[in-house]
Amino acid sequence: MKKQFPVVTENLKRLYKMGAIIGAGSDIGGTMSGFFGRFTDELKHYAQAGIQNFDILQMATSTNAKIIDMQDKIGAVQKGFLADLITIEGNPLEDINALTKVKMVMKAGTLIKTDGLNL
Repeated sequence: MKKQFPVVTENLKRLYKMGAIIGAGSDIGGTMSGFFGRFTDELKHYAQAGIQNFDILQMATSTNAKIIDMQDKIGAVQKGFLADLITIEGNPLEDINALTKVKMVMKAGTLIKTDGLNL
C-alpha cells in the first residue's frame, strides 16, 4: 500500500486543482491509511497532498452529505438537521491534527462520550 501513496497523492492533488468534487472517507480500500484506517488519518493525508484545511472539513461534512443526497438532513449545524457533532481541542483550520483531540461526541442529539477519546 505504501508504494501507492505517491500515485494516490498526485492524483488527489490533480483532482483538487481541477475542482473535482471530493468526499472524504476511510473506506476507500486502504490506499491512504491502510485497510480500515482511521478517518483522521485520511484527512491528514489530504492536508499532506496540499488541500486546504477548510476544504478538507467541507469534504468531510457538507460535500459528503451532497454526495449521498442527504444535504437536507446532515452536513451542517442547522435547525432540523441530525445532530452528529464533535467538540475538539484546537483549531482544525490551523492544524488538521486537532481533529484527533476529541472532547465530546454527540450522535443524533444524544451525548455519547466525553473526554479521553483518541481518534
